[in-house]
Amino acid sequence: RDAFLILLGAFTMHILSILSGGFNDGTKNEIVVSTHFNSTWQVHDKDLRFDEPEPQQALDEQLRVIETDTRTKDSPLSDTEPKPETEKKTADVSKASSLPATTLAHHAPGWTIFHDVYMSNGTLFVVTDDDPSDFPDPIYITSTGLPAVNSEENIRARLPTKYELDFISTSEAQKRWGKRAGEAENRVWTVQGNTVLFNDPGSQFLDHYYHFVAELMFGTWAFWSGAQSQYEAPRNRDSPISNLFLGSPSSSFSSTSSPSSKSDPSIPIFDRAIFSHALSSQWRDRPGFNSYFLRAAFPSLTVEVQEDWEDRIRSTQPLRAGALSPSSAAPDALLGRAYHFPTLMLVDRSAAFKGRICGGMNQRTAAEAYYYMRDRGLLRLSGLEYDFASETPKYAAPKEGGAWWEDVRKRVVQYAGAGAPEHRELLSSEKGDIVITYISRQGVRRRLLEPDHEGLVAALKELVQRKNAEGGRKWEVNVVQAEKLDRDEQVRLASRTTVMLGVHGNGLSHLILMPVSERSTVVEIFYPQGFAHDYEWTSRALGHRHFAVWNDTGYTWPNQPKVDYPEGFQGTEIPVHGPSVAKLIEDRIEGRI
Repeated sequence: RDAFLILLGAFTMHILSILSGGFNDGTKNEIVVSTHFNSTWQVHDKDLRFDEPEPQQALDEQLRVIETDTRTKDSPLSDTEPKPETEKKTADVSKASSLPATTLAHHAPGWTIFHDVYMSNGTLFVVTDDDPSDFPDPIYITSTGLPAVNSEENIRARLPTKYELDFISTSEAQKRWGKRAGEAENRVWTVQGNTVLFNDPGSQFLDHYYHFVAELMFGTWAFWSGAQSQYEAPRNRDSPISNLFLGSPSSSFSSTSSPSSKSDPSIPIFDRAIFSHALSSQWRDRPGFNSYFLRAAFPSLTVEVQEDWEDRIRSTQPLRAGALSPSSAAPDALLGRAYHFPTLMLVDRSAAFKGRICGGMNQRTAAEAYYYMRDRGLLRLSGLEYDFASETPKYAAPKEGGAWWEDVRKRVVQYAGAGAPEHRELLSSEKGDIVITYISRQGVRRRLLEPDHEGLVAALKELVQRKNAEGGRKWEVNVVQAEKLDRDEQVRLASRTTVMLGVHGNGLSHLILMPVSERSTVVEIFYPQGFAHDYEWTSRALGHRHFAVWNDTGYTWPNQPKVDYPEGFQGTEIPVHGPSVAKLIEDRIEGRI
């Protein structure tokens, strides 16, 4: 009798588990990415899904900024060319008996491209029947999106939980969002096209031209274009590698443009950008260059902001079964709804800082995206190439179709009017004149001593006058205060600049619009003993030569100074010896350095 009762009890529990299976909270199998937060949220209120470092360990690692990406798994590499594949068609998820599983296409800390990822009630879901540990640790993918402060409490508060990124099985996804009795379709709606989701907080960095364009958009295009590159280059001397995505001109990305060809290697542009933590005013900078650049470079791009993302969150909140069917056996049961993103690139600043390069070497989030693609031979390079194994950068002539950034640069330059016939020869300075552009900061904070500014201008003018008297190519110097030029004028000038110089500051962001050549150079003036990687690293990533100047001494890779912000770094009494800077520029153009 006892045995019979035990069997009866087990059978009853089994039946009950089946009946209630579709309504559990799913915490057993899931990964979640919530890109919103409650301002009253506290760390201890959240049920952490992932193992996190002990508080002191997390603090020590991040305060020293030397974290190593120990769990990040690269996408599988192959030494052989992938078999050609036809363009992937977006699955009709509304009627699918099994929702498409999520695949990881490319990943570097802070930069991740998914296929078939889902969002429900503010959480990103990875749907997979594989072990979640086969994916990178979520701390390298996303964060809570809070502004970054260098404190233990804030570091912990930015660690992702199951509310930020969650993994669920395909069967669990179908239980949550699949059609039920009385329903004709699944409760899943596809967001057509390619989406970039920026998880950065709107109250930090986004409203700064350098951080928005020369870091965020710069890294975005490096990762996006590299992922779709049809350019084949050796990963090393013995191991050729072709694109990890393609294998043929047709990609697994959605594309409204015609396939690329060898003569037209343009990259399909993503369809929408979502700034999930930024209001419409928070991603725009005061001078207006962020929106100018975005609309010029990506004219068809749809932009969504925090309010739009909140709309999507509300529209995927669960609904009660009784709302669909009054005769439902469980009218109060909650039925999930979700958006399906065929291709989504998730960008997260906090996650990038956990990478070895950004977190431990140069504090540039774009560097994680750039080196991931560069080291796999998926970026078209030109200009000076910097190799950690060599102390001398080597010049690489532009490949067919131009370097990886050239598509973006040309669109912005031509938008500003520099594509007119009289400017076409200036789009490449290989055979052009030498144009020196000194971006003066004398009207704003962080500027030169006035006598030193006047001495620098005099030395530059004397250099140009002397070189023109010698004959040969024409030399030109422009001394400008960027705030006194309109945006088109600034872009046109940058687009024909050979040497750009100025005090460390936002105006040097225009180096991203300079044509890359064997002579293209950026000269950045610092308060002595001060240094930051911002413009130095971006210059090198584009193929320019960069010099950091302390008064009368210039430093260049690989002997650049260490990062430091001494008293006086932000001040109005930065010294510089004009004749020394003029000689550095002349020596650089003449090939002596």
